[in-house]
Amino acid sequence: MLEFNTKIRKFQETIASGSENKNTIGNATVSFSPEEDHKLVKEATEIASINFKDQFTHVVSQIANEEEEYLAEQNIQKQLQLELIDIERKVYLMDVITREAKALENLTRYPNQI
Repeated sequence: MLEFNTKIRKFQETIASGSENKNTIGNATVSFSPEEDHKLVKEATEIASINFKDQFTHVVSQIANEEEEYLAEQNIQKQLQLELIDIERKVYLMDVITREAKALENLTRYPNQI
C-alpha cells in the first residue's frame, strides 16, 4: 500500500511539473521538454512555410497563365477590330463605286432615250 501511494505521489508530481510542456494529441496527452517543444514548433513552422511557398508559387503561375490568355484574347480582339474596319471601308467603297456606276449608266442612257 505504501509503495502504491509513493507511485501515485510521483505520478502526481510528474504531472504537476510537466503540465506546462504538454501537448494533446487526440485523447492522449504527451509531455515534451522545452527543447522538444521548440524543435516541434520550429518544424511545424518550416512545414507551414513550405506549404505557403508552394501555394504562393501555384497562385503566381496561375496568374501568369491567366495574363498570357488575357493578352492573347486582347490581341485577337485588336485583329478582329482591324478586320472589321477594313471590311467596313471596303463595303463603303463598293457602295460608292456602285452609285457612281449607276450614275454613269444613267448619263450614257440619257441621249439615247430622246
